[in-house]
Amino acid sequence: MRYKFATQKVGSGIVAVAIEEDALKYSDILRMNSAGAYILEQLQNDISYNELTVRMLQKYDAKKETVEKILIDFLGVLSEKELLLDNNGTLVKECDIRRA
Repeated sequence: MRYKFATQKVGSGIVAVAIEEDALKYSDILRMNSAGAYILEQLQNDISYNELTVRMLQKYDAKKETVEKILIDFLGVLSEKELLLDNNGTLVKECDIRRA
């Protein structure tokens, strides 16, 4: 992840905002459901796509295809907002996510 985020439940959804010095660099508010919040939380640490898939399967009672669609869709949104970095610190493009 490019920035550190904190999440908060607001109404029936969850919002995330950049925290600490990152709040000065990124001021948008991200809106998501609990699955998105879980993914965002996991991305705060160094985690591979495969490990993230495994953790999602362990947490949610869903088929692998469903989990992968959720991941690709959510990671795609983060990529569009230029929030995902690879291990080299390069922004991840949506096309790179779909090849994972």
